[in-house]
Amino acid sequence: MACFDGANYGKGQGLRYIAALAKQNVLLRRESSAMRAQLIAAGEAPLDIDSTLGPVDELKKRGAPIDWFTVGPVPVVTSAHGVASRPSHPNAARLYVDFVLSQVGQRLVLDIGRQVARTDFLREQESIKNLQLVPLDPASGENMDYYARQINEIFYQ
Repeated sequence: MACFDGANYGKGQGLRYIAALAKQNVLLRRESSAMRAQLIAAGEAPLDIDSTLGPVDELKKRGAPIDWFTVGPVPVVTSAHGVASRPSHPNAARLYVDFVLSQVGQRLVLDIGRQVARTDFLREQESIKNLQLVPLDPASGENMDYYARQINEIFYQ
């Protein structure tokens, strides 16, 4: 599996890369990352260019014939925790966020196969420890229709 973010290479170079990839008859699938990883491991799909690490690592641990690599910096979708402006139980909400971000809370997140940002757990996340991680800009979600049209034009026309 490859991870590629055209934004890290500039729009022109990124579009040329994706267009060259499309010429190889790569089929973009709409299944979940976990399903796409299973299809690759089963030999039903050749590759995936937009997947998450967790399902691939789980299949690798079980001996499946699958692996992944990156092409340059790795885009990361971050997640956030917050407290509503007027929660019913404001102190309980604050305690929840404190717990989720604590070492114990982050251990639970790590134990279910998700990556965490705590540097004290970096050794346990061998897959990502030497990668150049680049958080995606949440504002880019406003342009999803534009990106979807580009993908359709490149891969399906």
